[in-house]
Amino acid sequence: KKSDDDHQIVTIERKSSSFIHEYFVFILNDRLRILQPTDSPTGWLYLALLHAMTSHPLPDQYTGMTGMERSFQLLHSTGCWSDRPYDSITRNILLQIATISPKVNFYPENLTCMVEIDWNENSLPYSMQHFGYYLIVKKLIETSEEWNFMHSSSTSNDEMEKFFQSKKYNEKLLAKLYWDYRDSYNPTARLSVQMEKEICGISSTKSYQPVWESCSNSINYSPLRLVDHLYDRGDVNLKDSEELRCFPLSRWLKDEYQLKNIWIGLFKFAEQLNTVESDHKKDDIERFEMLLDFLHYISGKCSSQPFYLQMLKSILKAPTVTLRSVSYPLFTRYKHIEEISFQSSRINTGNLGHSKRSIALQEIQKCFDEKCTYKNNNLPLVHQIQTYEINMLLKSWRVNEKFRSFLENIQNHFRSVILVPLNAKVSVNPQHFAFELFENHFQISVNTKDKCIDQKLLENAKQKFLHPHSNYFIKPKMCVPIINKQKEFPQEIFPSTDSQINPLSDITNYFKEHLTENWKKFNLTEEYEKEFPSMEEINQFLDSFRQESIQLWDELVKSIIITNDLLVKMGLVLRILPTTLISVFQQMWLNNNKSNVLFLHLTLEQRTLLGGIIVNWIVEQQLERALHFANQEKREDFEKEILNVPHTNWTPSEHVPWLILELEMNITIREIQVQVTRHMIQPTLSENNSSLRNIVMQMNMGEGKTSVILPMLALSLCSSSSSLVRIIVLKALFPMNYQSLRYKLGGLLNRRVAPFACRRDMNFSYAQVNQISDRLKQGLHNLDIVLTSPEDVLSFDLLTIDKCRRNEFDTGRSMRSIQSWMKTFARDVLDESDEILHVKYQLIYSIGRQQQVDGGVERWKTIQYVLNLVKQHAANIAQQYNDDVFYKASDRQSSFPELRLLNHRPFLELCRRIANDWINQKSYRQLDQQLILSFILDTNSSVNSLVDQFPHNTIQLFLIIRGLLSSEVLFVGLKKRYRVNFGVNQNTKFDRLMAVPFRAKDVAAENTEFGHPDVAILLTQIAYYYK
Repeated sequence: KKSDDDHQIVTIERKSSSFIHEYFVFILNDRLRILQPTDSPTGWLYLALLHAMTSHPLPDQYTGMTGMERSFQLLHSTGCWSDRPYDSITRNILLQIATISPKVNFYPENLTCMVEIDWNENSLPYSMQHFGYYLIVKKLIETSEEWNFMHSSSTSNDEMEKFFQSKKYNEKLLAKLYWDYRDSYNPTARLSVQMEKEICGISSTKSYQPVWESCSNSINYSPLRLVDHLYDRGDVNLKDSEELRCFPLSRWLKDEYQLKNIWIGLFKFAEQLNTVESDHKKDDIERFEMLLDFLHYISGKCSSQPFYLQMLKSILKAPTVTLRSVSYPLFTRYKHIEEISFQSSRINTGNLGHSKRSIALQEIQKCFDEKCTYKNNNLPLVHQIQTYEINMLLKSWRVNEKFRSFLENIQNHFRSVILVPLNAKVSVNPQHFAFELFENHFQISVNTKDKCIDQKLLENAKQKFLHPHSNYFIKPKMCVPIINKQKEFPQEIFPSTDSQINPLSDITNYFKEHLTENWKKFNLTEEYEKEFPSMEEINQFLDSFRQESIQLWDELVKSIIITNDLLVKMGLVLRILPTTLISVFQQMWLNNNKSNVLFLHLTLEQRTLLGGIIVNWIVEQQLERALHFANQEKREDFEKEILNVPHTNWTPSEHVPWLILELEMNITIREIQVQVTRHMIQPTLSENNSSLRNIVMQMNMGEGKTSVILPMLALSLCSSSSSLVRIIVLKALFPMNYQSLRYKLGGLLNRRVAPFACRRDMNFSYAQVNQISDRLKQGLHNLDIVLTSPEDVLSFDLLTIDKCRRNEFDTGRSMRSIQSWMKTFARDVLDESDEILHVKYQLIYSIGRQQQVDGGVERWKTIQYVLNLVKQHAANIAQQYNDDVFYKASDRQSSFPELRLLNHRPFLELCRRIANDWINQKSYRQLDQQLILSFILDTNSSVNSLVDQFPHNTIQLFLIIRGLLSSEVLFVGLKKRYRVNFGVNQNTKFDRLMAVPFRAKDVAAENTEFGHPDVAILLTQIAYYYK
């Protein structure tokens, strides 16, 4: 709304219940002159909505551009684009953005004569209701849903879906209107080049192209009979001569004006012109001949025979011979004109028997012959016969018979008529209608000329941009000595040195003497500290930098607009602003100094000047942070900021994306971070070894691995021709990394982050696999970053094997080609590599159909019996090995006690007792008992000595016991802590009752299970015993 002084006032009303508790943080960036969003993509899109809804035709004084232009700048940034479905809040924001475009449609809708535009009544000027809002939102939604099969979403039938299905907006017309008004928009507020090419592709209209190949100059055609060709069969809808007027000519191209529908009417019209005198007869005949020539002209397109037109012209030119003796048929619809006699096959009598059907057919045929109405007199009690439908058929046959008789009469009449040739067709080159090519469309470009830039300013910019740090940053002063008051050695920390009181007095005295001597040396050591600049010095240094930055910026702007001042003021060319110039600068740096971005080219001197400005702004930001820490009395952070000298070991001009990252994120890259990044972006081939080389680096927590080094690597390793960066992170850290990378890379750097997800339960189709392949290749070309987790990579590899095993070879082959392509082009960066490369991520996945474990139920019962023996001996073992066992007796005798082996010592005794108890309850001979005990307790003993003495099932039981005892499966189970190392996953989404590994207290490891069946069965039973 507007106030009394014509000032625009914006009020944000938060009505939506799902949106009322959502808030976004925006940063005022005075150097870039923008409101900077932090939450991607929701915050970015909400800021775009705010700019769009508060837009004015004149540029904003702060941003230097209109709200519409800033909104489109945000919508084009990769921070707003997503490769997975948007959440409900984001879709609600997108819906509001889309509805800013006015509703457009043709009026009337079935024609394309007039356009109806329904502007929004929300105080937003009509010129700010951009036709492209709807189009770009539609593209954002479609792009986010391309990988829908990877990401679960519940967006079906939401407001956005209903909005697009409602067809309130004619999308083709919106695209046409956008193109009509395109040149009136500032280049920042236009759709992307790709979207404009798509609009040109769908907007090109094909004009009528006559079938010239079938055209002939001949004027006489082979004679054809009416009843044999034109009216041989099918339906006909005859039009009377009164409905057939020459103009408009476009009507004759419609299906309802096919030649068989109009020929009788035209014949009647020709006869009337030939026989009836009137004042306008000459004009009517001339108009009729023109119509015949036009029908002759389009006969090839309409697939009609010109001979029938020749017949009409002959009637027109013939001597007066009338057909008054013959009445014209009814000008109405005729069905199946070939049916002119009784057709028994067309009579539907229901399920009547043969005899009754014959009786009915005889009566029906009699009615047809006598031309009377059928009333079913012979079978009045039979209700299956539909008398109405039968009478309609009889009527149709009678009418068809009269129609055929009329045609025969005309055909006989033509025997006495001399055929008059039609006018010859003239070969005409068809007119070509072509849509203007996008490349040929007129563009306004900024005309840059060499203008003498102030050489002193240019030299200052060169020193900062083209070289590493050259002593321009404020540094701490030289070290000064620290004067500390010497303190006496604290004698009280030692016990008495009297041998009668302290039996270890000799040792105490030895340490006391040595520590006293070291204390004296420590007090004599001179300490120094760096003297940091005062707040006044920092403020003076900051003011000088700000002044220089203003001078550099004014010089840069003057050099660009000196020959384009009027175009810039009118807003017809790119706005000369920090965000736009930095984007052009980066694109030119990536494209080897060739610019095709928004038709602005920066000269080498202008790029150097802009680089120096960015370096100055980064230094200003660092000094402002230092002052902030000083004012907040954060001395340690203040000292770190001052000691971090910018760009000491790297040249800004060689790493422009790093420079932009520093500016936009308000950081200063530290020297150690540059060293680590450089080490990791070294060539993958070593000098002495042609094999691939992997690099692992370690840094302390908080040194910026994820927040700084990861984006630096992503920016440096990607190449549009050879390298696609794939960042692999832990599953638990995936959301945080995804949000962080989108925020850091989605703004001025404009790099898109594509999340790749895969699970074993995903059943990729051949088309979906090709979608994945196309998106990855597009990512390589656009310098995108792929973010995934080790589980996703492993799942995709194993799913490829599954596809081949299921004989889905086309899909499996495509997935295999993706793997090969990734090995060639992907450069993997592993965050938290020590965890990702841990052996536990080499998961065991089941393949094939589920089968019973060897031994079946007997294996479960045997393990249960062994655990019962453990319960019996737990107390004695705990008493005998008190320091090696954690034991807690159960409250009830029937419950299982808490028992955990802390080391291996008590396990041997426990195995011996279990083996003896187990063998004693079996009825084996004494000699066999010794042999069996030796086998189950000694891993070196062979099963060959038992094969001939015991059946297979018994030997299988021996092997189960041996696995539990001598192979130490039981020890593995008793060593783990319940609900810490293992337990049953209580999550309702996890449809399993078996015990699974735990990561922490009551935290089950996702998508993980125990690979060894005995371990899984053992821990499952223990878990339920404890529970």
